Amino acid sequence: RQRFRVLDWLYEARARVRDWISPSGLLLACLGPVGVGKASLIAALKERPLAPFRGVHTMELRPKIFRAASQEGTAQRPRGRLATAAKLLMFALDYWLGYCWQIRPRLVRTMLVVSNRYYDDVLVDPSRYRMRRSVAVARAILPWIPRPDLWLVLDAPSDVISSRNAELSAEESSRQRGEYRRLLRGYENVVVLDAREP
Repeated sequence: RQRFRVLDWLYEARARVRDWISPSGLLLACLGPVGVGKASLIAALKERPLAPFRGVHTMELRPKIFRAASQEGTAQRPRGRLATAAKLLMFALDYWLGYCWQIRPRLVRTMLVVSNRYYDDVLVDPSRYRMRRSVAVARAILPWIPRPDLWLVLDAPSDVISSRNAELSAEESSRQRGEYRRLLRGYENVVVLDAREP
């Protein structure tokens, strides 16, 4: 009996290791300019989880293991170089700790983890995060950030986006749309959705 118990424990341990290495859940990141409907899409996914997922966990930009981000926005003054570098390093550490403690365990339990925006958004809209246009440090850190399994990019004509959100001009929405396309060019796990559709 003792031998069978040991074998059972070994089989269970092996199964847990296998599930951790190859989880059955999915980490999905939603990107797009303000006004394309990311929040509505995420709310719909949370209300009606897709099979075979056992549930949906959502997050805003990052796991937020560290304190919640202050109110971001273009109206605030950009940070200096050192403060920007410190902020980005905190982001990287937050993503890794959050991935290990919050995201990966949920993926192992076959959950869908959906992020409204992701680290890459810093490269598209640095002013939103009080960073200057030069984002060399952000690009250097990018390869060290855990990557989503799937990207959903919500897109619509610039005039439609600007009509939905007055804070974003047609010119800026056009620039961001181009940046999202350039950022994810070459990725095979990207799906572009027409944000004009229900």
